[in-house]
Amino acid sequence: MPRLPLPLLACLLAIWLVPLPSRAHQALESSAQIASTPENLELTLTLAQPYAAALLVPPPTLPLTTENFDQLRPALLAIAPLLAAATDRSGKKLEPARVLVSLTTEGEIRYLFLYPSGLQPADFSMPALARLPRGFFCILSDQRTTPPGRVILFKERPLHAFPALP
Repeated sequence: MPRLPLPLLACLLAIWLVPLPSRAHQALESSAQIASTPENLELTLTLAQPYAAALLVPPPTLPLTTENFDQLRPALLAIAPLLAAATDRSGKKLEPARVLVSLTTEGEIRYLFLYPSGLQPADFSMPALARLPRGFFCILSDQRTTPPGRVILFKERPLHAFPALP
């Protein structure tokens, strides 16, 4: 096997080891992922700070930081029902067993909705989209299927009906 000169090898390693920048959400964008684990049905919702701030009354001063986030945590948890609502096939609202909210290292607001395992939601909606100005949207990814199902929710279409899973 041919040997690479040390300067070329060092250059290639430097390029290969450079961390790629993470992709932050645009101001009007959110993303949601639904996945089944052995313990829970998990819905992870990630919002850009302006998205979350638009739902709070009064809107907080941005940016949210680790220093001021804990003061806003109760208000952010209070709006959680506006951000994610799921129903079963009979139309009954599914209540999460727990909702967590955190500030990511990228400065985004992340919600984790934990539902009991074995639940099969029929519908997912984001009631907040109806309250926000036009232009806000959410990319929903259903990780329970292969390939993952993806749909965009927006003001005029804030609800998605999941296909029945086997």
